[in-house]
Amino acid sequence: MDPTPAARVATNKQDVWTIVNEAAASSPIQPIINLGQGFFGYNPPPFIIDAAKDALNQVDCNQYSPTRGRPRLKQAIAESYSPFFGRKLDPNTEVTVTTGANEGMLSVFMGFIEEGDEVIVFEPFFDQYISNIEMPGGKVVYVPLHPPPEGATKNTSAGEWTIDFAELEAAINPKTKMIVINTPHNPIGKVFSKEELLRIGELCVKHNIIILSDEVYDRLYYTPFTRIATLSPEIDRLTITVGSAGKIFYATGWRVGYLIGPPHLIKYAAAAHTRICYSSVSPLQEAAAVGFEKADGLGFWDESKKEMKGKMDRFNEIWKELDVPFSDPDGGYFVLANLKKVKLPDNYPFPDQVKDRPRDFKLSWFLIQEVGVAAIPPTEFYTDANAYIGADWLRFAVCKNDDILDKAKERLRVNGEISTAKVQPTPISLPFSLASFPSMSWPALNYVIRGTCQSHRVRHIRAPANMQTIFRGRGRQAFGSQSSPLPESLPLGVPVDEENIPGYRYELKAKIGWGSSSTVWLARDICSGGWLKQNKYVAIKICTCNSKEEDIRHELDMNIHISYASTEHRGRAIIATAIESFGLDSPAGSTHLSLVFEPMREPLWLFRRRVGGEDMVTRQLLPLIKTHLQILLEGLDYLHSACHVIHTDLKLDNIMVTFEDQSIIESFVQGQAMHPMARKRVGDRTMYQCHNDFGQIDGNDALKKMYPKITDFGLAQRGDKPGPLVHPIQPNDYHAPEVLLGTGWSYSADIWNFGIMVWDLLGGQSLFQQNNPHSYSAVQHLAEMIALLGPVPPVLIQRERDMRHNAAESYGGPFFNNNGKFVREDLIPYTRSWRSEMPACIPEEEADRFFKFMRRMLCWLPEERATAKELKNNPWFDRKI
Repeated sequence: MDPTPAARVATNKQDVWTIVNEAAASSPIQPIINLGQGFFGYNPPPFIIDAAKDALNQVDCNQYSPTRGRPRLKQAIAESYSPFFGRKLDPNTEVTVTTGANEGMLSVFMGFIEEGDEVIVFEPFFDQYISNIEMPGGKVVYVPLHPPPEGATKNTSAGEWTIDFAELEAAINPKTKMIVINTPHNPIGKVFSKEELLRIGELCVKHNIIILSDEVYDRLYYTPFTRIATLSPEIDRLTITVGSAGKIFYATGWRVGYLIGPPHLIKYAAAAHTRICYSSVSPLQEAAAVGFEKADGLGFWDESKKEMKGKMDRFNEIWKELDVPFSDPDGGYFVLANLKKVKLPDNYPFPDQVKDRPRDFKLSWFLIQEVGVAAIPPTEFYTDANAYIGADWLRFAVCKNDDILDKAKERLRVNGEISTAKVQPTPISLPFSLASFPSMSWPALNYVIRGTCQSHRVRHIRAPANMQTIFRGRGRQAFGSQSSPLPESLPLGVPVDEENIPGYRYELKAKIGWGSSSTVWLARDICSGGWLKQNKYVAIKICTCNSKEEDIRHELDMNIHISYASTEHRGRAIIATAIESFGLDSPAGSTHLSLVFEPMREPLWLFRRRVGGEDMVTRQLLPLIKTHLQILLEGLDYLHSACHVIHTDLKLDNIMVTFEDQSIIESFVQGQAMHPMARKRVGDRTMYQCHNDFGQIDGNDALKKMYPKITDFGLAQRGDKPGPLVHPIQPNDYHAPEVLLGTGWSYSADIWNFGIMVWDLLGGQSLFQQNNPHSYSAVQHLAEMIALLGPVPPVLIQRERDMRHNAAESYGGPFFNNNGKFVREDLIPYTRSWRSEMPACIPEEEADRFFKFMRRMLCWLPEERATAKELKNNPWFDRKI
């Protein structure tokens, strides 16, 4: 028979650390990124490491230290803290070195608590408090910190967690011996305010209650920090402050803590410390002493605080990106994220030790298993009665290397079975001041797939109940793409047997676009949400029977190439490429390529009308449009410099604006449910009316969340392939001179396109218009160019002569006789001028800069046009001028 353990340690309930370790060991994702435990992912600063090495070579440092600590460390602590206390601390009577802060607190409890004494602890609490209090026979009385009511729906600060002082006073009785304060608080990150501490201190003075102030994170605060012992002599005489050299010097494994307090308190804590472990690690005390001695002179405290705050902000970007509320810490290195929106799967195989624990334990287990990131469930730091407060939160430690935090963010970015493959930081809204534009960060849009599934077994699209056509997926491989295929996102665990397939992947909601070769549908991704389980909407472009297979293959290959050309260029986020592709078999037996995109709100021309109220840009709208143009130039530079792709079809229809908020789509879908799309029968087919009006934009805050993207790469061409490019490209009004003349075109043709598009956007009409809009005339187009740009340079005329068969084949050339004279000078409208046709939105003081900007794009010789990279820094964009 096994010996009977003491009741204080005999329990069948597993502690949180064991459970998290078991989850990590069994997770299919390895290695786990451990953001659960609060140990550092990097070494202490070199000057402390060197001091530890030196101490190990000193004979006396390798022997027992005095029980209250090595004199040098006690002196260094006293000198470091005396300025905070406003008096000179006595290192021999007011400081005791302990084996870590936890042993220091145990020493305090063992020195003062007897059977039946009560100790007040704020919930949530550091879990070691409880066993330490109960060890000498104390009884814990709990007072909860209350989270802000809106903590589950929006970001809050740790300082908004509050004390109900009526509850605190009700917890005090004649048996109350001590109260424990933790500031900065673990796990909340709350720094108790001066007012809160003063009220607590006055209550303790009134009732003669000892204050144990756990301040192990006292050098890591981001709001004003107050030490309760410094508020009054009466409070000071009741207060023991706990500190940790391990925490403040990034050396938690050294287990060097300390107590600071008045002699009449410290002597009893020191007596208990002597009986618990006699003395602490001697050489590491010496190294900690050097740390205190040098930290101020080296600026270590400020740098440490700045670095940790930077890590906190860096990591919290992911919660903003995922729209997950979090409590922004006032101090320390833990952050609480509220995961109430996470819908845990039914019948998920949680182990027995987790099944009966609060929801946050299940969240923690699920996150480790499915995402590969470990976090701590904070109900471990609550009593059962108040565990509901922490049940939707998880605690993450950010005291790790930046690359580890970035990897954690990458994993947390998982959405459904789709996760971002190449991570870039993402803001909630784009800044619109030009001064901040160069440092913008952009959202990542490349995707990879988690899990393995049989793609040809998945039925991709389910039509709404009031539709009759249902498509079934056949798999992309039928199109024989020359490049590696776009990754397919499929539900995990899809059964192999066809009859057991669990539903469809996409549910069509509304037809939002159409053309001669495709229709575009808004759809809900039924399998979306991943660990967040949120609705995800997509736009599905379904190619029609009119599409040529080679054109379909080209568009697919171009999307693939552009998606994976670069991970670094921030212009990547301004390019809207497909995130998935699949084939659809129609009831008629035909197969249709379907491309899945991020849904976009509307084309730029409609955005202009919606915001400005006109079909031209107003002066009030001009600053915003300027920023949009700079953003588009960033995207165009990505296409040209990173992808080596020429778009060839830049126009306002192919510039789309993002949604300001997911709720706009949700509202649109709900409206569609109440008012279904109009339709009519044509033979055996049902035709649906296109509906793509997503409503008005609500104010400037919404505008700042919207930005443009370049779309539609069906006509794009690689610019890095051998041989001249001479075949016709571009919409009629957008033709560049070299295209009409057949002299060969390259990336600069897009720059010409961009210039025409800018004029069209600002002024509401094309710079070059045809007399007969139903019949395009290349010679009239050239005549219009001559009127505005001046005579055609002889070098371009010579190029046309050398390659005039191209112009003759495509646009009816040649356009110049053997003497280099334009053949239809009678068509030249000499009365036209830039100045007389200036868009009304351009202020007079900007006119010269604007026309110089336009002429950097609209010039005869392609080689004289600016690049997209050069244009985005053009003086016309500079608001300081």
